Amino acid sequence: MWNDSRNEKGMTLIEVLASIVILSIALLMLSNLLVRSMELSGKEDSKLVAMNLARQLAESWRSGNGDLTAATLPADLLSRYSTAKLNFQRLAELTQDLHDEGVKEVRLPAVQVNGRTYHRSVSLAFLEEPRYQLASQSMILITVRITSPEGQELALLQAAAAHPGKGGAAP
Repeated sequence: MWNDSRNEKGMTLIEVLASIVILSIALLMLSNLLVRSMELSGKEDSKLVAMNLARQLAESWRSGNGDLTAATLPADLLSRYSTAKLNFQRLAELTQDLHDEGVKEVRLPAVQVNGRTYHRSVSLAFLEEPRYQLASQSMILITVRITSPEGQELALLQAAAAHPGKGGAAP
């Protein structure tokens, strides 16, 4: 009565195995994509936190609220500058003293955010660019560097602190 054709008998074992293999390959590719995206998201999160830490630190130093109480400095500099906030005059003196002592950067205590450790350092230099017509020692370049415990640089930010009474002309 009913003639069974080959198409109505169902799937063969080979067809079932082939579809399982194709499905498993697709699932492996999807899981690999998810794992990679999570890794990249974690790295980008670290960089974003590091940049926010750098901005916060640069702004505190630029506005005269720099703090050296727990910094890594030669003992005489630490005792001289860790007692008060660093307004522009004290920041200029510190910049000159660091230059005279050959200290390239000031290491600050590490900070932990979301279970990750970030190492902070600040370097100071007078910005004396002839094309800006700056008065001598009227601008201090503050460079903030945030690194991972492995030494990988996560953020580098530069800001300038200007002497309140002096200034320069735009080029």
